[in-house]
Amino acid sequence: MLHISLRAMIAACLLTTFVVLTAAEPRQRPDTPVGQLLDQLERRNASDYLHDPWLTTMKEIVELGPQAVPELCAELDATDDDKMLRCLGFMLRAIGDPRAVPALVRAVPKTLVPSCSDYGARAGDETLAAWAQQHELPGDKNTGLNYDFSRSVREIFGAIRKLTGHEMQEEELFHTFLSGVESQRRAKQRLFHRTAAGWAAWWDEHAGQFTADPQYAHANLPPLEPDTTGPPRDAVRYKTTGGGSNWMMESVLAPEAETVFRDMDTGRVGKLPEKWRRAEDIAQHMDEILAWARDEGFDLMGSEYTASDGRRAYALRAIGMDVWELDPGRWKESWPDVTIGEFKADGTRAGEWLMRRGGTTETFDLDATASFFFITADHTPGLLWVGIPVYDDSLKPGGISQGDNELRPIAFRKGRRFGFTDFEELPEE
Repeated sequence: MLHISLRAMIAACLLTTFVVLTAAEPRQRPDTPVGQLLDQLERRNASDYLHDPWLTTMKEIVELGPQAVPELCAELDATDDDKMLRCLGFMLRAIGDPRAVPALVRAVPKTLVPSCSDYGARAGDETLAAWAQQHELPGDKNTGLNYDFSRSVREIFGAIRKLTGHEMQEEELFHTFLSGVESQRRAKQRLFHRTAAGWAAWWDEHAGQFTADPQYAHANLPPLEPDTTGPPRDAVRYKTTGGGSNWMMESVLAPEAETVFRDMDTGRVGKLPEKWRRAEDIAQHMDEILAWARDEGFDLMGSEYTASDGRRAYALRAIGMDVWELDPGRWKESWPDVTIGEFKADGTRAGEWLMRRGGTTETFDLDATASFFFITADHTPGLLWVGIPVYDDSLKPGGISQGDNELRPIAFRKGRRFGFTDFEELPEE
């Protein structure tokens, strides 16, 4: 890992996320050793973050051991501050008391934050560095004075995993950030809450294996607020912004494929569950697979399309989305001010298979690029740029990507290339 100065890291984070950090009002904590140290940690977060005095305060809290856990759990429930959430995940993992699990589970929805980075930090004291290295996340193997301090979603789940010895594929959340139009933000909140609910159910069933204290027998996850997001109105004005390129969707029919499904609302990707990957003929289970993918919230699936003349091509298949094919000349255009109604009027309704129409509405140009406007089942609008199919997976690491990524015929794996563009709602006049 590359270790850079604290000032450079914070500057980079601020530049990429446009988040203005403001000091929260101090919380009234009990006048106890733990409460006093948490007061000190809050001050250190504001003035000495990732410096030795800050790390010393965390070490002093951890050295109080299990007696600190009830107050640390109360702090987890009370705070929404991302820095404090990071610290609490780190410290509770270091203490190692499973009574912290219910509060850690309740904290999961709060780890959905605007984009920011894990930190590669450097201590000035060898003893402090060794202590931090001892308790950093598994897989972080620093030496010397270096140590890692991660985003709250990783620190919190890292604590849950260590304290339970269990995991639920929560790494799917590690690259999901609070951004996008309202429907995307709500979809991401549902995803984080659903993951927390899965953990809550698991803890309620297994708590007795970890603690006999009835106070910690249930996760008591608060319910998610009702979602009032509806379909986007045709007259709402948007601008295109951000998005992604150089994505590849592998075929659902390939048992070894890792990137088969994508949720366009949250950015979550997934592979085919093991029970179908082991099937002798995956295609026979396609109705079940599509129903599962729809329930999971996925919007795209990689597959293979067979034309009437027997030709086959890797292709993308829409799951529950409304899609309009745009003129090929619209390829990767941007719009500073546009409405959904304009896209619908300019486009042609498309079906499940996202390929360019050929000479008739029943045929496709299998290898051509295609441009689409879509609205997901969760009401998120966006633009999809379907690139070429890739049959040559001989690409080697190294080199520099040049030109249009969606037109490159060689990749690390076979499938269909694609990119996408997000929308940002413009203020009403």
